[in-house]
Amino acid sequence: MSVDNPSYYKIPGRRECIEEINESFNENANYILAFCLGNAHKYLYRLEKKGTVADNLVKVAWYLNYAKCVIAESDPYIDSILGDYFARLYSQYEEERRRLDYDR
Repeated sequence: MSVDNPSYYKIPGRRECIEEINESFNENANYILAFCLGNAHKYLYRLEKKGTVADNLVKVAWYLNYAKCVIAESDPYIDSILGDYFARLYSQYEEERRRLDYDR
């Protein structure tokens, strides 16, 4: 499964969905970060309940990596609560990967 540039998020004449979301948030790093972390949380929460564990872990990784890029570009402006939330989610993601013996 590829979560990078999936075809169902590409509509002719429009940008990719995540780009439109960024624009909707006026490129505000805290809003974009909250969106990404919320999605990562969702996929961790339902890890073994909907879809496959592998697909959900790939999606969690994608959102966490996107969040990491947002943090790297905007670090002084990132709300500390969101930074802490990122750290907790990343730790939970790593724990689930180890627990499920999943390595990608």
